[in-house]
Parts: sequence; C-alpha cells; structure tokens
Amino acid sequence: MPRDPDLWPSRLAALVDDDRCKDCEEQLIIKVALSEIANPLGTSTRRVVNYRTGRPRIQAHERATFVEIGKRLAALQGIEFAGDYDAARDDRAQPYYVPDDTLLSEVARRLKIRDESDMFGGVVPFDFVATKVITHPRLDQSAVVPHGWSDRFSERVGDVVLRGLSVFSEDDAYRGGIRLLEAGPIRIKPSRASAAAGQVVVRDAEALRSALKAIDGSKLQHYGLVLEENLQEITTHSVGSVRAAGLMISYF
Repeated sequence: MPRDPDLWPSRLAALVDDDRCKDCEEQLIIKVALSEIANPLGTSTRRVVNYRTGRPRIQAHERATFVEIGKRLAALQGIEFAGDYDAARDDRAQPYYVPDDTLLSEVARRLKIRDESDMFGGVVPFDFVATKVITHPRLDQSAVVPHGWSDRFSERVGDVVLRGLSVFSEDDAYRGGIRLLEAGPIRIKPSRASAAAGQVVVRDAEALRSALKAIDGSKLQHYGLVLEENLQEITTHSVGSVRAAGLMISYF
C-alpha cells in the first residue's frame, strides 16, 4: 500500500472489480481516512485469515469469492494472506478475520474481535438478526417470535420497504399470507437465502398452504420467513457502503 494517502484511491480501485459499475453506469466513490497510518490493520506481522463459520452448503463460487476477498484485503494493506484460520498458528498475533458469514457475538468474543479493525463482516447477537426478517413487522402481538426479537427496527423502516410480514410459525405464515393476498399475489422468501433462491409466488390460499407445507419447520422457527407483496417488471438499483482497513467505498 502506498504510504502517501493521496495514492490510496488508485490502489484501491485497482483491487476492486468495478467492471460491473461501468456497464450499469454506477459510480464508485472512494473516501479515504487520511488520519489512518499506512497499515491500518496493525503491524506487518499481522495476517489476514479466512474464518469458516460452518455455514452449510456453501457454493463453490461463494467459497472462491470469500478467499479472493481475503487476498485482496491483505494485498491492500501489504500484509500476508494466510488462508483459513488456524488457532495453533494464528493465536500468537490477533488476525484480521474475513468470515464466510455473519458471526454471532459469542464467537466474536472467543476470537477476541473488538471492532471493525479486527474483521471484515458483521456481528449479531442472534442468528435471525443477520437475515431479511428484521425489515418487516410480525403479524400481531400474539405472533410467535424468537428470543431477542424487537419491533423497533421494522417500525422505523416501514415507509421504505415493501408491504410484508415476518413470521416464525406455519400458522402465523398462513394467517399473514391470507391477509396479504387480499391486495394481490405475494412472494414467500426464505430469510437466509440470496439471489431469489427458494422464493415462491402464490396467488391464492391453496397455493399458500402448499408452499408453507414444503418449508422446513425447524428452520422456519429459528430463522423465520418473509412474506411480501410481489412486484413485476422491476428494476433493481444497488446502493451501499463498505468500510475496511481505514478506507470506505460507497457505490450507487
């Protein structure tokens, strides 16, 4: 990494694959924390490591992306990428972790992760908090919800998300689905899935009941399920911000 902070944006841009941004006319904005030293992650003896959470059925391309992110974060800082975490090797100096999934707070504590300077990713107190179920309210106050559930976030973002519900039982899912169907077709979304995997569009009560019967009850209870109004002929825009190693990338 160049020691002159003014050169950091060009170095970072070279490491980020932004061909997609050029094709879709997205803009990449790079903000540099000028107060950071040349090696924000720590001394040169520190290593970047991938941390496997035990996430089931991780796809090959996801694994490859996970490894590549670790390599690029190491190259960005001019420090070693050491591959998968090895407790016997890596506990001698606090590593910079790149986990393959969001970490539970108890795992982060065990790994001595204090803040974003120790990892690239997120930490949550309960599994469901890392999923899309937090964006929608529960059906009503009698609905089944897991320990740790809070209504506050869904209340705050209600005006900027699709009309929908988050449920943790088949009965609540059916009751909520019937209510939403009054306004038109709905989309059933497994809370942990990405890229529309496992999603089903239903248009009546019979299809709703059939779709719900096909869902694993234990996963429904633990992670929840999202029921949303179904949109057609949509255009998706990506907006986000990523912070890592004293740098911030914002895109839209």
